[in-house]
Amino acid sequence: IKNYFSDNLCNLKIIIDCANGSASYFAKDVFKGLGSDVEVINTKGEINKNCGALFPKQLAQVVQEKSADLGFAFDGDADRVVVVNKFGDVLDGDDVLFVLANYFKTTKSDFEPIVVGTTMTNLGTEQKLLSEGIKLLRSDVGDKWVAHTLKKQKLFLGAEQAGHIVLNHDFCLGDGILVARILAQVYKNIPDLFQDSLSAKSFQCQKNLVLDNVKVNQEDLNRIMKEFNNLLLPSARVVVRKSGTENALRVMAESFDEIEANELLEKVLAEIKRRGFNE
Repeated sequence: IKNYFSDNLCNLKIIIDCANGSASYFAKDVFKGLGSDVEVINTKGEINKNCGALFPKQLAQVVQEKSADLGFAFDGDADRVVVVNKFGDVLDGDDVLFVLANYFKTTKSDFEPIVVGTTMTNLGTEQKLLSEGIKLLRSDVGDKWVAHTLKKQKLFLGAEQAGHIVLNHDFCLGDGILVARILAQVYKNIPDLFQDSLSAKSFQCQKNLVLDNVKVNQEDLNRIMKEFNNLLLPSARVVVRKSGTENALRVMAESFDEIEANELLEKVLAEIKRRGFNE
C-alpha cells in the first residue's frame, strides 16, 4: 500500500482503532511511513470487543481529545473501515461512499458517475448523490454482491453501510487499510467533504420477524416491497428480505420522519403477518 501511492500525508494527525485485530500489526507503519502523525489504540485484547468499526464511539472521543484530523476504525480482519472526522462525527459506509464518489468524480477522468450500494443504503445518501449527479445502483446485502454488481456493470466504486468499501480497479476488493489511505488523501485535498456527507440522512427502523416453520419465497417479499414502495418513494421506503443465517425475515422501514418510519415498520409487519407469515 505504501508503494501504491507517490504522495505523502505530512501535517495530518490520525488516530487508528485497530479493534485488537490484524490492523494492529501494520496500520501504524503504513500511515507513519507516509509522513503522518499517527496514534493507535486497541492493539492488544479481545478482537472487536467494545472497539473498532463495530463500536466507534471510543475513537470519536480520542479524536476530539487529541485534536486529530481524522480517525479510522477497522474491524478484526480490517476489511471494513468506519471514519471519524475532526468534530467527532462518525461516518459509516454510506457517508464514505458519498465522500469517495464526489472525490473520484472530480479527480478521476474515467470515473462514471454511478456507484453501487445495497438495499440498506440510506435513502438520504441516495438523494444526496443524485443532487451531485451521481446515480446509485442497489445490490443485495453483502460485500460480495456489491463486488459482483461492480464487475457486472463495469463500475469502480461500491459500499455497504457497515463499512465495506469495494474498489474495482487493478483489483476488486474491500480493504480497510487501502480505503483509509485514500480517504486520508481526500481529506488533504477536500476536507469539507467529511462534514458535507453527514446531512439529510433518513431514519431506518428494523425488526427481525422470526418464522414458525414457514418457508418464504423472496419473490413474495419483493411483491410486498413493490406495493409499499410504489406509494412511498422517494420520501420513504421498505425493505423485506430473508435472513441468510436463520428462519427469519429482516424488515426495515425508512423515512425522513422518525415517527413515520416507526409507524411504517408496524404496518409492514402487520401486512406480512396478514399474508400468513406468522411469528
